[in-house]
Amino acid sequence: MRKPSPWHGSVPTGNDQLPPGAVGMVVGVDGSAAGRRALRWALREALRRRCRLEVVHCWYSRTTEGTPVAVISLRDLRSDSEGMLRGEIAAVSRRFPALPALTLTSAHGRPVPTLVAASERAQLLVVGARARSGSGFEVADGCVRHAHCPVVVVDRSGYRESDPPAPASTG
Repeated sequence: MRKPSPWHGSVPTGNDQLPPGAVGMVVGVDGSAAGRRALRWALREALRRRCRLEVVHCWYSRTTEGTPVAVISLRDLRSDSEGMLRGEIAAVSRRFPALPALTLTSAHGRPVPTLVAASERAQLLVVGARARSGSGFEVADGCVRHAHCPVVVVDRSGYRESDPPAPASTG
């Protein structure tokens, strides 16, 4: 059973009081073009809301689930994940005059349960969708069905590359 979000039924802004341990928004990235579209959308929205954005990459190895496929160290997998996160931020940040406060999270686990858990501490969860089939859509669908906060699914039709980031207002 889903736990209700403290944001259920409201449209939170960055100025709302966050509960302890909460972040404004969470975005899931995976190194794909769909993940980059979701990241750009989330960065723009976090700037507009003036809230913290947690950027999450989920990784796992079948070797950790009892089915050895290769001898790869978990340290190497985490290091690759952290490098990918830094690279994604560097790649998209050139398009933004400023970035919101960011937390980069390399999480060991499957994407849907990991992102659903992260949604418990967020006002908004953002994910990309690659197609109507394949793992990219399955992750988006799982998050929409089980998240504890509103979910935005960014697909090709819902994002224009030419959209400029929202200006940060000083009030």
